[in-house]
Amino acid sequence: MTFRDDHDAALARADALEDEVERTKRERDALAAKVAELERNAKPAAEKKKQRAASESSSEEPSSDTKGEKRAAIGAVVGTLVLFGIMAGFGMRESCTHKREHDAWQQQSDARTAHEKRWRALVSVEPCVRRIAWGSMSVRGSTPEKLDPRTAGVYYTAGQATANCYGRGSELLSDPKTSATIKAALGAWIDLQRKLELAAKPVDAYYSNGDWKEDNFAAAPALWKPVLVLIAQQAPTLEMLRRDVLPALREEMRAIIKQHEATSGRDEVYWRAALTVALYELADRGYAASGIYAGTPPDLAAAAKALQQPVVQFLALVKQAPIEVRRDLRKLDWILEPFAAGEYSRAETPLWHLSNGEADLLNGRSAIPGLPPDPGKEPEQSSD
Repeated sequence: MTFRDDHDAALARADALEDEVERTKRERDALAAKVAELERNAKPAAEKKKQRAASESSSEEPSSDTKGEKRAAIGAVVGTLVLFGIMAGFGMRESCTHKREHDAWQQQSDARTAHEKRWRALVSVEPCVRRIAWGSMSVRGSTPEKLDPRTAGVYYTAGQATANCYGRGSELLSDPKTSATIKAALGAWIDLQRKLELAAKPVDAYYSNGDWKEDNFAAAPALWKPVLVLIAQQAPTLEMLRRDVLPALREEMRAIIKQHEATSGRDEVYWRAALTVALYELADRGYAASGIYAGTPPDLAAAAKALQQPVVQFLALVKQAPIEVRRDLRKLDWILEPFAAGEYSRAETPLWHLSNGEADLLNGRSAIPGLPPDPGKEPEQSSD
């Protein structure tokens, strides 16, 4: 939950406690008023009996009737006190029970929401890193000084291809579970991306709006200059991510998957999550071996050599998964089978498709291992 959610929940609980205090005060005041009324009713009767007894004999003891009436009046007062005490105690006990039930439900609901949010943030980082790495590699080969400006690609420069994919990953920066090392590296990368998107907007506008027609691309080099400066910083930033962030995030995901296995066994959710992490490692290895992280056009032969044995091991692991999982992974056969044979697909951008294969594997990212049980419908709170 967000800070605002926690704050609102705290206010709601404080209001409930204030209502409970006010209700108790009202019950106390009503009880005191009832006692006072009984005392007022009992006093005249007792006084009248006393006067009658005194007139009959000033020296005689009060009659048994008078004593009985007094005892009856006192008994009525005490009985009323006891009755109201029991009623008040029952009401408070019932209210406290409702509050405990609701607090327990809220705690379980918050834990489930926090776990889901954390998992989605964890699995979002790696695909985003590689999408941005691919975009930077592509734009390096299509800038004005290398190609005719009329064919220069700007699709990736304004962040359009990434579609702010680091947005969910940025949630890790505010999560106290995230280590300081990961926050520093992840924060530096996201900061660089935001600067790059701002610098690239004029370039994108210049090309997409046809402004180049007015000056025959004369303004293109100047517009590209700040973009290229930032793109040059991406290679070392990505290397820092691969060293300080990605392995740590995978280890955390593995720990969650292991916890899920301990409680639920190797079910479909387990296999989708476990094979996703394995697929992340394959894609990372392929991008590094091919030179994409360094910003150079992919060397698919080098990638095939680096991936052959890991892909063979991955395919052997896939055979143990349920049919529902294997069915989705068949969509990557055209990439994995050539790599397993020590070759590479002649089709377009196999590494790109390998890196994005987890979208199908995660089944819309609904496969969340280790998710706490659903607490069900929110229990009603006492209106007293």
